Amino acid sequence: MQVNQKAIATGIITAEFYDQSKLDKFDKAINRFILSMRDKYPHLMKSYRLGPKVKTDVKKNVICDAGFNVFCRILKSGATSYGGEAKITKMALGTGAGTPSANDTGLFNEDYRNDTYSGSESGNVFYLTAIFTEGECSGNYTEFGNFIDDTELWSHIAGLNWVKDTNTALVVSCKYTFQSI
Repeated sequence: MQVNQKAIATGIITAEFYDQSKLDKFDKAINRFILSMRDKYPHLMKSYRLGPKVKTDVKKNVICDAGFNVFCRILKSGATSYGGEAKITKMALGTGAGTPSANDTGLFNEDYRNDTYSGSESGNVFYLTAIFTEGECSGNYTEFGNFIDDTELWSHIAGLNWVKDTNTALVVSCKYTFQSI
C-alpha cells in the first residue's frame, strides 16, 4: 500500500504599527518604567501602552531548512547532537533585498534583532510575538526573520515596506501552521 501524504509548514506574519506620539504623559511614564524593568520582568511588556494603530501589513513567509534541521536533530534518537533549547528566541529586521529561499541561513542585511516577547501553541499551530518599541530602532525595513536559539534561521520574508520611526511601536505577530496535505 502506498501512502501519498506530505507535511507542510506555513507562516503568516502580521506587522502592526502604533503611533506612540499620541500617548499622554502618564502612558509614556508607564512605558519608560516597563522598559526599565523589561530584562528582569519580561511579563510586564503585556502592559506596554501602544497608542492608536496606524497600519497593518500581513504577509506569507518562507520557512527555512536551517530551522527544520534543528527539529531533525531533536527528533532523532538520542537528540544529543543539538544542545540548544530549540526556541525561537529572536526576531530580526533587515534592510536587504532579494528573494528568500529555504536555503537561507540569515537575513540579506540584518539591521536590528530583538527578543521574542511571547509564544503559545494550540494543536498544530504556534504563535510568536515581538515588540519593537519606539526608541529601539528606526528605518525602512525590507525583510524580517525569526531565529531558533539566536542562531538558526527559522523563517524569512523580504519585499517589505515597513517604515518605523522613533514615534512608532511595531508589533510583529507570527502564526506558524504544520499540517498534512
